[in-house]
Amino acid sequence: MSTTSLHNAMLDVYVAPGSLFESLKQSKGPTLVPLLIIMAVSFGAIMYFYSGMSTEWIVEQQMLQVPDASPAEEEQMRAYLTQSAGGVAWIGGIFNTIATLLIVALLAGYFRLVGGSNEELTYSDWFKFSVWTQMPSIVYMIGFMALVLSASTADLPLMLINYASVNQLFLDLPVGHQFYTFAESLNLFFIWNVVLSTIGLKHWANMSTVKAVIFSSLPYVVIFSIWAALA
Repeated sequence: MSTTSLHNAMLDVYVAPGSLFESLKQSKGPTLVPLLIIMAVSFGAIMYFYSGMSTEWIVEQQMLQVPDASPAEEEQMRAYLTQSAGGVAWIGGIFNTIATLLIVALLAGYFRLVGGSNEELTYSDWFKFSVWTQMPSIVYMIGFMALVLSASTADLPLMLINYASVNQLFLDLPVGHQFYTFAESLNLFFIWNVVLSTIGLKHWANMSTVKAVIFSSLPYVVIFSIWAALA
């Protein structure tokens, strides 16, 4: 993919996804640049988010996630967290990078499975397909950075990164609630991912809209249904 076509694709994924997926189907070979952009933007945003925080604030924020710890456990955890606070940004950035790669790889296998028996579309092609369905994460991270930059202090809640979660937008469940982690992880941007996947499957697998919606949303429905049942 040339620089010009890449620029066009980066725009089309947001304003004309149908045209994007149709052109992607014709261009063979993996396109890693969009994946690298996703990972770079996310990694940079996370690193900047933590860069101005004090060690004491990071430790206190992490301690909020374990409200039921005993005094002895709390003391041990606080000591450990204080020692490791300097690496939190790196851990968060690396974890996000690994998670992004894993999600794209798993989705590629899933979409190849449900996308039909077209032998011309290899796993590498579906990997490329999956990368482009994750492009809303760039907009998500830009929104996250806007919140960070507009704040009056660098000591911000660690859960700010989930600013578009069902919990923060609608439920406001407290830490320790049975469904707190579930609601924090359920993000409205997933809808955008499903929409892009739906449009892509219609173009790549000639699916009807209903069928494409079902297959695009199924991974999220299954994962969060199981999570809710186990919560």
